[in-house]
Amino acid sequence: MFISIHIPKTAGTTLAYIFDYGSGRRIMYDYKADYSNATMDDLAWWQRHKPFLERQFDFIHGHFFYRKYADLFPDADYLVCLRHPVERIISQYNHVMLEANPADWQYRAIVEHGLDLVDYASLDGVPDAQARHLEGRAIEDYEFVFLSETLALSLSAFQARYHFGRQDPYMPGTAANGALPTMNARTEKVPVTQAQREKVYAAAAEDVDLYRRGVERAQALIREAGLG
Repeated sequence: MFISIHIPKTAGTTLAYIFDYGSGRRIMYDYKADYSNATMDDLAWWQRHKPFLERQFDFIHGHFFYRKYADLFPDADYLVCLRHPVERIISQYNHVMLEANPADWQYRAIVEHGLDLVDYASLDGVPDAQARHLEGRAIEDYEFVFLSETLALSLSAFQARYHFGRQDPYMPGTAANGALPTMNARTEKVPVTQAQREKVYAAAAEDVDLYRRGVERAQALIREAGLG
């Protein structure tokens, strides 16, 4: 069983697409926009249904925290994709702004209170989003760490490590010839100054440290696969 933690704006949708097809659709999606299902609600109930989950699915993928499944699947392989915190926060800010969803409290906070990128980076759960998702386990202990910045190389290392074959419409041999599918990409972007980037970097100190260590883990996995 693979437990795949999708931190927002870290290529999780692209990976889900590849996992979905590659596993023969044996993937359970675990998402709620308000994150109300991000932690375990009833471990006893899940334990009763664990045999079914293991029989039916190879992947559980979604917006949840590591600790949700840690006790239910202690022997699973835990996967995560990291992204440089500054780029992740900028991407999330862009997403919120351009979605313009009045039901989203973050969007309302931006438009009603004039929050710029730096203000947004101080909102609860934004600067340390990666650390919060992975809390409870050191990044060095995750079975596999992808990097958004080198996703194709990370994916190749994952395929080599787990003998995972791609079966999606972008796989090698198709017209796309193995290119990564582009999901939720936006051409419109909110302008960002260097000064703003530096302030966001300072605000995201915990995620910056996590990312630094995650890069080391991801690069080690790439080397183990003979790819770097």
